[in-house]
Amino acid sequence: MPIGTSAPSPKQLAAVPHHLIGFLDPSERYSAARYAGDALDAIGDIQKRNKHAIVVGGTGFYIRALTGGIGLAPQYDEALRDRLAHEAALHPPEFLHGWLALRDRVRAVALYATDSYRVLRALEIALAKPADVARPGPLRSLASEAIPWMLLFLDLPWDVVDRRIALRTDRMIEAGLVDEAERVGDGAIAASAVGYPQAFAFLRGWSTKAELRASLERATRRYARRQRALGCTEARCGGSTGKTWVVCEAQMMHVRVTKMHGARNDFVILDQRTARLGNLTSFARWACDRHAGIGADGLIALEPSTRADVRMRTINPDGSEAEICGNGIRCAARWLDEAGAGERVAFETDGGIVRTEIVARGSEYLVRIAMGWPRIVRPIPFSLPQATFVDLGNPHVVVFESNVHAHDLEKMAAIFQNHSDFPNGANVHVAARLNGHAIQARHWERGVGLTQACGTGAVACAAVAVCDEAVASPIEVFVPGGKLVVEWDGNGEAQLTGPAVRVFDAEVSVATRLV
Repeated sequence: MPIGTSAPSPKQLAAVPHHLIGFLDPSERYSAARYAGDALDAIGDIQKRNKHAIVVGGTGFYIRALTGGIGLAPQYDEALRDRLAHEAALHPPEFLHGWLALRDRVRAVALYATDSYRVLRALEIALAKPADVARPGPLRSLASEAIPWMLLFLDLPWDVVDRRIALRTDRMIEAGLVDEAERVGDGAIAASAVGYPQAFAFLRGWSTKAELRASLERATRRYARRQRALGCTEARCGGSTGKTWVVCEAQMMHVRVTKMHGARNDFVILDQRTARLGNLTSFARWACDRHAGIGADGLIALEPSTRADVRMRTINPDGSEAEICGNGIRCAARWLDEAGAGERVAFETDGGIVRTEIVARGSEYLVRIAMGWPRIVRPIPFSLPQATFVDLGNPHVVVFESNVHAHDLEKMAAIFQNHSDFPNGANVHVAARLNGHAIQARHWERGVGLTQACGTGAVACAAVAVCDEAVASPIEVFVPGGKLVVEWDGNGEAQLTGPAVRVFDAEVSVATRLV
């Protein structure tokens, strides 16, 4: 599969010794645990020759398996695996995803129906009996073998990344990606990699060549975003035997920004429709820095949208990206209203389309948001029996206690960020009932830490309290930064109302750097 994987050319292979290139049949099963072992054997062989090993590429899961940043699930009964493979051949992906949702809703929420390999793997775990589990041996990693390492992520401006993805897409198609996919066959394990599902759709007549190119570009951009988020997460978490760096391209930027907050959850608003900065990740790190920048819990970037009035991206202080942000979207709604967009705005977010309405412009500027239907999952496979998972387009774990200070929230939240049941981490909240229409909550958010308020987190806490019949709508949610109001009776969309405060406007000049 040299075309779809952009394998090194024969000239490159001859110039420098390569390992683990082209050694697997596309139909052969291969796990992250096996990869870690094979990679460590190759690294050991390189070290015996007094050379340094360079490991290039890899998905986030495989990288973490090698560095020791994630625990690996055990292997399961081969008969069960064969049975599930047979079911996959008979039914569409939605059937298997629905089956998984019945057995393990937390994992189902975290996976796309089209990600058939991971859905099947999750079904293995959900359906396996204790006797089916093959006890794994000691898991090998760079950390377990005390091998020092440095992890580098190249953080280029998005316009540069987009141009390179477009060029790579054209070269892959011209080089024969479709013919390669036909030779590999859609039944091969490796055929789920980016590029091959798009090629199979073209082969079946489901798409034109132009649509093949567009879908391949989109899939590659999504993958690039996940890899960038991984770099931000690894840079924040580090490791016991290694260090992660994100390398950024230096450039000067001159832009207008607005500092705003919703219940003291503060943001820097940037209109990307006019600014068009290439390296938003580096800019967000600087803008959110409370010592060397403006200081904020996140950067809100407004971009053009073909699906709504505007697209909103929320970039955290560590450079990772949130699917949706309740307090940030209220601030953006006020900013757009004052810029002439009107009192009703539809936002495109990675968590779906979100609609807002200005409900007051007096001494307090209030915005109401339609947050969608909270999807509640309990129990979750975790050691806290009172914990509940809530999906609002982004993941939340809610724990109700008699006192919001009953837990060390930072320590509790850290456990969820590398837990195998939460592959993308989770926002974590501790809440307490005050009366029949009020609760109190504290919040820890991915990519930020402890915050004065969390809009989607407030909705998640209120939704759990409503389902437990502890409160009735409307619910006042008292957070460290003020008060938010949630309206939800257990059916339909939840509504969130809260303040949006404009702090100041400024023009800034900043250079990106190695961070």
